[in-house]
Amino acid sequence: NASKFWAHYVEQSDRAEDYSMVASNMYSAERYDVAMEILQIGDKMYPNNADVKYGFAQHYANAKDYKKAIEYAQESLSIDPNYTKSLNCVSECYARMGILDSILPYTNRSLAVDEKQNIALNHMGFYYYNVHEFDKAKEAYEKSVAIDSTSRDSWYNLASSYYCMADYNNALRCYYKVLDIKNNKDKDALYY
Repeated sequence: NASKFWAHYVEQSDRAEDYSMVASNMYSAERYDVAMEILQIGDKMYPNNADVKYGFAQHYANAKDYKKAIEYAQESLSIDPNYTKSLNCVSECYARMGILDSILPYTNRSLAVDEKQNIALNHMGFYYYNVHEFDKAKEAYEKSVAIDSTSRDSWYNLASSYYCMADYNNALRCYYKVLDIKNNKDKDALYY
């Protein structure tokens, strides 16, 4: 069966990041128990690895246990303060919890490491959109679509920002772009 295959795969691997990758695959397959088991094995083998700790954070974020996800992401960040996956995970969790003031510090840190991250730019746009600074939200989403012009979520968020600014022509242009794009690569972006 699939879980035995993946368990064998990670046992043979010498890469810590394989544990969080395989756990993510198991989570997607709704094999939550196997995902957690793989992460626990990875944590025993690599107790000070930022990616393994991030795997736990991602697992708990997917389960909507955002406080636990933040705890593990913070553990990951104590190992590697510039680990962008964990920075983005924390900002995503705060966004989903509605704790807006905590989003930007993590988003800004993430973008300082790599300014071309759609996830971080969407979180930044989410913050500005929700505090009604639509011009700044629009700017974040414009950067996002410049990086990945196939992200329906980014185009949708940009359209929403234009709409709130009463720029209906650009809003409509962006909404049509959403309809034109067939694949949504950015499944976890925030919708508004």
